[in-house]
Amino acid sequence: MSLKKFGPKDILTNTMKTHPSCEFFIFDSGVYYNSIPSTSGTINRGADVPITAGYVSLYELNVDRLSSSTGRFIGPLGKPEEPSVAVVDNGLIYPYITKDGTTLTWRSVATASNYATDFEFGDVMSSSYPMSASITREYMAPLAGKLITGDPTLLPAGADPVSDSTPVEVFNRPKYPHYWALKTTLDYYGYISEHYKVTASVNNSIVYKDQQTINLLSIPSIFYGSKIKPGTVSLKWYYTGSLAGELKDTRQNGELIQVWSSDSAAYNDKVGGVVLYDEGFVLLTGSWALNDETLPIVKGDGTAYAPSWKFFGAGANDGVSQATTGQNFYNASFVLSFKGTTEVQTTTMFANARRGEVNFSNNPTYLNYVSESAAIDETPQQADPNYWIITSSYLFEEKERTITNFGSSSAQHYSASFKRQVYISKIGVYDDNKNLIGIASLSSPVLKEEAQDLTFKIKLDI
Repeated sequence: MSLKKFGPKDILTNTMKTHPSCEFFIFDSGVYYNSIPSTSGTINRGADVPITAGYVSLYELNVDRLSSSTGRFIGPLGKPEEPSVAVVDNGLIYPYITKDGTTLTWRSVATASNYATDFEFGDVMSSSYPMSASITREYMAPLAGKLITGDPTLLPAGADPVSDSTPVEVFNRPKYPHYWALKTTLDYYGYISEHYKVTASVNNSIVYKDQQTINLLSIPSIFYGSKIKPGTVSLKWYYTGSLAGELKDTRQNGELIQVWSSDSAAYNDKVGGVVLYDEGFVLLTGSWALNDETLPIVKGDGTAYAPSWKFFGAGANDGVSQATTGQNFYNASFVLSFKGTTEVQTTTMFANARRGEVNFSNNPTYLNYVSESAAIDETPQQADPNYWIITSSYLFEEKERTITNFGSSSAQHYSASFKRQVYISKIGVYDDNKNLIGIASLSSPVLKEEAQDLTFKIKLDI
């Protein structure tokens, strides 16, 4: 079998960019991803699968498995007088590492100060599956930049310890570290919109995000890929099933602008928050009422509040539920939708079969296997067994072989002139070291005659 090398123009690498849609529906402390309902297991009947609605599984492991004793162990069982260091096999898939000289450990274990003394060589360290992800909400009130404990001279940005109108918070450790971690990123995007800045000048007034109530929605990258597509973000606030208001990033610059409201049309075109496309965060600061209704929507607070954007997404893995708020919490529901960005590298290879080339087949029927005498007589007979035997009693010498004539004649009982032709059914792709790395199979064999030029297009998603 001969190998042909791809030419400089035979391999093309393209990037295919896709924008899959993603939608989260939040209702009564439940999150539903792309309208997928809660499902029960097929094997684990009557019980919900570990990955519930609103979550995605990282490795799709233990999706529908029963946890029960198998009587097996992972690792040595230990001596009778010593505690066992083995991990019980409970029927679920989980990763494990045995401590040895390679010092390979879990990341969380490696940072522990007592790792060297808590584990002996041969001990088994295990983790667990499934690993899942979903959106989360964090309500930062009354001040997102609030600090706790310590230095009385360190106040939130813009705070005035003398003015009675500014609350004096005597703190120096962030109460909401997620917001503080995003402050540098927010200021970085200030060149796109003034609403990103931690200290911004909006409508001839200074706005300090540190002194605002911020509603932070975190979206894991497994849902959107490399970035959220600008211009596709939509947030809808529903009250008793009726749309109360909607925010959209119509300007594609990260500003979430109110485009519709049932009762607060005066606030249309007003910015209710910003979205970080690359990082997957939504920060909402809009505090105006969307309608005249009220409902309890803050955890541990029985006070009824008017629907506003700072309460959007209540119940999205934030501990807010009917039990922690009040009887009317189920009147609120929310929809967060956007499109992600996924880049798929596609390699296109052109395998060329030039005229006069690729005229040999590995198919056993390609050669005529009758004996030499039968070939001369042109009589279809079985091959002479002694003709092929190789033992110490016979001398074997490779003879010329006859290629089967596949050419057909229009005349009955007449053999057409011999033509070199093969049927191509598979194309093997090899690396530089001649290792087979892939096989392209054709849906049906293709006839290749000696005077023909054929080109096969092979596509591979990386």
